[in-house]
Amino acid sequence: MPRYRLKSGKLIVRTGGKKTVYRKGQIVTLDPLQAKPFLDTLEQLDPDPPAPQPKAGLKAVHVGAGKYNVVNEATGKKINDKLLTKEAAAALVEAETPEIDPELGKGPDLDVIDPPAED
Repeated sequence: MPRYRLKSGKLIVRTGGKKTVYRKGQIVTLDPLQAKPFLDTLEQLDPDPPAPQPKAGLKAVHVGAGKYNVVNEATGKKINDKLLTKEAAAALVEAETPEIDPELGKGPDLDVIDPPAED
């Protein structure tokens, strides 16, 4: 939990039935939700944690004739055994719970086609 320094006045914090009074200059550790109403009188000492980095997910790749492969963006390997319809590929990407075939990691996947570059 982040630490804050009280800039002015006093702050009464109740934790587990116990009441603690903090005065100007004292440091208090608060949950961000507890601190929110008092942000104008508090100075945050700890930096906010970095935003979580998006992990590589899945993407649907059109291979022609209305058929798609679902590709793991981190590895570049397709995760489906058969070509999928657009709706089935979208559902698989949305679920992000692929059933990965261990055979897919054994060699280059030659039937994955990158989508054309948009101008």
